Amino acid sequence: MKRSFGDLYLSDDDIAALQSPTSWWTDGALALALMLVQEEEEKEDGQWAGKLAVCPPSLSLLLSSVSGDFSSFRALALDFGTPIKEKSELYAFPLSDGDGITTLSGQHWAVLLLQKDGQFAVIDSLANSAFLKKGALLARAFASAMSFPSSPQLAFSPKDLPQLQLNSYDCGPTVAAVVAEFVSIPPSEDTLKKGFALVSKESHTFQRKAQKWRTAAAIKTD
Repeated sequence: MKRSFGDLYLSDDDIAALQSPTSWWTDGALALALMLVQEEEEKEDGQWAGKLAVCPPSLSLLLSSVSGDFSSFRALALDFGTPIKEKSELYAFPLSDGDGITTLSGQHWAVLLLQKDGQFAVIDSLANSAFLKKGALLARAFASAMSFPSSPQLAFSPKDLPQLQLNSYDCGPTVAAVVAEFVSIPPSEDTLKKGFALVSKESHTFQRKAQKWRTAAAIKTD
């Protein structure tokens, strides 16, 4: 059983979540799937190669928990963002409804997508706005810490998207599928708007797409 993937080490709980077809994903399981999404874009012909920055779920949760403490937040944000900020055009931050320190209290994943020009979107596979406040705070704190040229502006409401998740456990794989869907279109200043249109059109396929990433991540540990 493979557990180590660069800086990511999978715990017993992560492995168990990945090996079960109906388990809620831990932060380690989601981190592995998002690593696979980014790896696909880092190929030579990937249109988002070097332009997509996926924040590890554990760091994203920690950033969310200290978004009101600018000095602590800035230190963490710079550690993640500085090496890649000159090239990255899109940042992805997994969001959990847990306490921000541990995922054990969380039961659902969503994702914040933030463009370097300040546009952002919070996407919840259950099509509600429960994560909007947390995502907006994180977007504004990160943009400030990274000295983005514009203040973050909401591109569309989470409620504008159709529901993408049809069961109680595929929120993690759906986050991976959403990020992959948004980077399937060429980078532009309209990435979030075009991605919104594409995800809306393809909403009926997301149960299958989530399963694709669940399977891909599980296979990686074999």
